Amino acid sequence: MKDDRVVWTAAFGYSNAKLKVPATPNTIYSTGSCLKPITAMAIMQLVDKGKIKLDDPINKSLGKHAVKDFSAKGTPVTFRHLLSHYSGLTVKHEMVPLWERRLPKSLEQLASELKSEEPPGKRFQYSNSGFALAGLLVQKISGMPYEQYIVENILRPVGIRQSGLINPTPEMIEELSLPYRLQNRKAVPVGRIRFDIYPAGDAYLSVPAMSRILLTHLNGGKHKGVSILSEDSVNEMRKRQFGASGLDFGIREVDGDKLVMHGGGVPGYSTKFILGVKSKVGVYIAANATRVQLPNRILAQRAIDLLRGKKLGTGLVREIEGLGIVPVVDKESGTVRITDIFPRSPASRAGLSAGFAIRKVNDVSVAGKTRKEFFRMIAGPAGKNIRLELIHPNRQETKAVDLRRGKFLTPS
Repeated sequence: MKDDRVVWTAAFGYSNAKLKVPATPNTIYSTGSCLKPITAMAIMQLVDKGKIKLDDPINKSLGKHAVKDFSAKGTPVTFRHLLSHYSGLTVKHEMVPLWERRLPKSLEQLASELKSEEPPGKRFQYSNSGFALAGLLVQKISGMPYEQYIVENILRPVGIRQSGLINPTPEMIEELSLPYRLQNRKAVPVGRIRFDIYPAGDAYLSVPAMSRILLTHLNGGKHKGVSILSEDSVNEMRKRQFGASGLDFGIREVDGDKLVMHGGGVPGYSTKFILGVKSKVGVYIAANATRVQLPNRILAQRAIDLLRGKKLGTGLVREIEGLGIVPVVDKESGTVRITDIFPRSPASRAGLSAGFAIRKVNDVSVAGKTRKEFFRMIAGPAGKNIRLELIHPNRQETKAVDLRRGKFLTPS
């Protein structure tokens, strides 16, 4: 995206891996948590219409579905708390397999179970259930179902014709990508699911459709001259709340530009967007695969670097030397486990994947080593050979892999 239009769109790979059905720009993906800023936009529209204020207590609008917060002690949860993940509200939520003959909890049921663990405004705590509650508030205040409100007040005004968002229509199903997870570089099908917290990230859009919505944030709340949000509301959404994130954007200041962003991940799908407020450029990426958040992040940052005229290594994406593994140390067991692999790194070229545990480095045990000590064991100049003894996560078989330290790209 640049200024007020989409300047480039492309699709790669398959929407159906088994039948090798190519993905196209019109292929539809789950948005994952990239839906949260859209839910926040709906709340901010209601602020623009004068129906609520951002610092109003949410219980004023919830009626009989009021949450158990700290109102009695003078610290009620407000809309600002909710949209910035500072509400202190928690509840256990669930995914329901699509083909099971049961329904997820309703938004009203979730609201009745929500309760405060701590006073609002005290601590950032990413909350899916908080955005489920935001969706219920959209319904309560607007007088229409959440999906209908989003379709009529956000999708239609930016020229998106689909009438489904949470509930894909038959026409959308024909272009819906199938969900997979990557395992040993192969696409493994995963089951479709439904969330009870659907306003937090259980929706379906094509990449160009989502981009139209995101363009409003590069153009003062307007799309092709049509006002979706006031400029004040757009600015408020991308302002740090309580010193942390926006409503609901991650925020970074880079080279005098403010970058606002969000990522999403649900079983079978991964998404990422980054928008440059000053440079007025943006990128949105969607994939029908789990476990690709790291490649998505690198792609999104590299795209923003290119759109902002940055050469490789001078922007967000940098080139470093190493093996390209992301390790985590389990303090209880003393083992080191690989949680992710950098694309085009020595580990990636050797065919390694997440999940393996590392027993030894160059025949020296890693048992009891700290993360810092482990990195010392695999350190060295470019070209240095490192032998890893690995344990398969399921079969408990060991194997040795020889890697040579080399260069690869990493996101900042």
